[in-house]
This record gives sequence, C-alpha cells and structure tokens, in this order.
Amino acid sequence: MTTALIDYDILVYRCGFAAQRGTQKEGTLIAEPLDHTLRTVKATVKSIVTASGSQGEHFGYLTGRGNYRAQIATIKPYKGNRRGLEKPVWYDEIRAYL
Repeated sequence: MTTALIDYDILVYRCGFAAQRGTQKEGTLIAEPLDHTLRTVKATVKSIVTASGSQGEHFGYLTGRGNYRAQIATIKPYKGNRRGLEKPVWYDEIRAYL
C-alpha cells in the first residue's frame, strides 16, 4: 500500500490566501469564515490523497522551529526573502487544524 506524503505548508498558504480578499496591510481584508476555510483544507487533503492512490493513508509535514536548513544556510538566511511578508488571515488556525 502506498502512503502519501503531503507538504502541509503549501496548503496553509494556498487555502489561507484563497479564503481572503484584500490584505491586512491595506486594511481591505475580507475573509471567509474559518469553518469554510477548514472544509477547503480537508477537501484539498482528501483530493491529494485520492490522486496519489494511497487509499486514505497519508502523513503531512509542517515546517517548525529548529529546521536544519536554517543552520546550513551560510550565504543567505533560509527563507530570508520571506521576512516581513503577510501571512494568510487564518494561518495559525489552519496550522493547528493540520
């Protein structure tokens, strides 16, 4: 049996930004309700698992503190170009759900 490995970080951003219009920085943010967003996350995971042929078994991974890549990045900080960028409005909630 095949097991699907899913990069949940991508889903946090893809589903999170899909659930909002405008930005917090501009003061134009309008977001879908959290429960709608989490249903989208669940449906997306299910779709990936189905497409992988894993028959429902999967593991998902989220980036956390202490990533080894931060220590081996000697020329530029790992993901340093992302500092200061806005995160989706439901960022923490989606991560907690996953």
